Amino acid sequence: MARKAAKTFAPASFGQERLWFVNQLDPADPGYNVHFACLVQGRVQADLLQRAFDQLVARHDSLRANFRETAEGVEQVIHAYRRVRLRIRDFGAGVEAQAHARQFLAKESRQPFNLGAGPLVRAYLLHLGEASDVLCFVIHHIVTDAWSNRILFHELMHFYEGLAGPKRTSELPAPLMSYADYARWQRSDLVLGRIERQLAYWKRQLSGEVPALRLSTERRRPVEGHPRGARCLFPLPQELSDELKGLARKERTTLFIVLLAGFQGLLARYTGLLDIAVGCPIAGRTRREMESTIGFFINTLVFRVDHSGRPSFRQLLARVQRVAIEAYMNQDAPFQKVVEVVQPDRSRNGAPLVQISFQLRNEAGRNESIGGPSTQAFPFETGIGVFELTVSVAETEKGLAVLVEYNADLFDQPAILRLCGNYRNLLQASTANPDCPVASLPLLSEQERGQVLRARKETAGAEGSLPEWFEAQVARSPEAVALVFGEESLTY
Repeated sequence: MARKAAKTFAPASFGQERLWFVNQLDPADPGYNVHFACLVQGRVQADLLQRAFDQLVARHDSLRANFRETAEGVEQVIHAYRRVRLRIRDFGAGVEAQAHARQFLAKESRQPFNLGAGPLVRAYLLHLGEASDVLCFVIHHIVTDAWSNRILFHELMHFYEGLAGPKRTSELPAPLMSYADYARWQRSDLVLGRIERQLAYWKRQLSGEVPALRLSTERRRPVEGHPRGARCLFPLPQELSDELKGLARKERTTLFIVLLAGFQGLLARYTGLLDIAVGCPIAGRTRREMESTIGFFINTLVFRVDHSGRPSFRQLLARVQRVAIEAYMNQDAPFQKVVEVVQPDRSRNGAPLVQISFQLRNEAGRNESIGGPSTQAFPFETGIGVFELTVSVAETEKGLAVLVEYNADLFDQPAILRLCGNYRNLLQASTANPDCPVASLPLLSEQERGQVLRARKETAGAEGSLPEWFEAQVARSPEAVALVFGEESLTY
């Protein structure tokens, strides 16, 4: 006898409401599909993995939800029972198997979800011969975030290992708060009153025109269509990582503030603007009860920093820290509500208020296990983009690494590598001399500076003599040259 799937209803959270309306504008856009995959050494027992996944879905209401719009607003439709079937594919063995698996997952990750019907999670088990499997999840962002993905994987491992063990069973205590209860709490009178008070701060902080951050690009900005995304990983030297942490301790601030100040300074140099607004995602889990719940909790804070008066790096650090403290004190205000009260100019092509995102991810690399065999990340390119530029600095066992996700319709990889190199050089110069004005810190390495100066000296200004990557800067204006070298480091 078929199980009758009863349903309950709950209001959507404010974050879910925003993603619902974004989806209604273009239901085929896969921009908010998130994924993670791991390569498992050894063969996974598919039947046990399916049972473990069934337990996980039954445990978290967000994984059983879809959405609908009513006269009262957007609602979650939560099914009492909803099975998400594990999709199994065999790619055989050999050197081409992993490449074919990556191609398959990239295609699957671009398939849109139907938010009105669900389910909003897809699970894949790909066999690569007898030696290894790939486990992958593709989930719509409306029901998950990065913190939730870690919960999902850890709990799935727990259930799987319990089922594979001698007792053939495994249990976990229920989450302290369901996501539906979180959405109801967020819309309670007490929380709404706090949000209203915090929105007053954001209206003041983001008053006037917030300049759009438009980095120089040789390509024309598309006016429609889904942006193509690409990724670039750029490790920082271990010595620099240690120096940055040392500077943070000396200035009584955090590594995140030091890294963000450097990135803010880089954007000011690239754009020539003195008013820089960057979006910074935060976990949004402000109560202990939320820590074990899968759902969309993440919020975006706008860090708007004044760069006027030629601040030194030390002074810029203080400005960024002050802005950060105020932002964190007002973090309950959902980003979409901030957009509503600020009412930014929507005529410009691009996301409202922020086009560039920055975050520090405290994720020391380590292997996990599922049923005994060790696992490792199985990265693949999806070709999906949302922001023009998303910069994540991750703490790894080998030091800091900069991961840049960028709009491939606007930037190519050499341009992103130059940006990462400039960022590294600015950080190195600022740790060596934090009292130097940020506008005077060199963005080029000594080798790059020497290359350009030699070419300039040998040709005495002949056209076409400079390295190709520098010619575009020279063509723009003499001021653009100063932006690259530092305004006091080179004179023409």
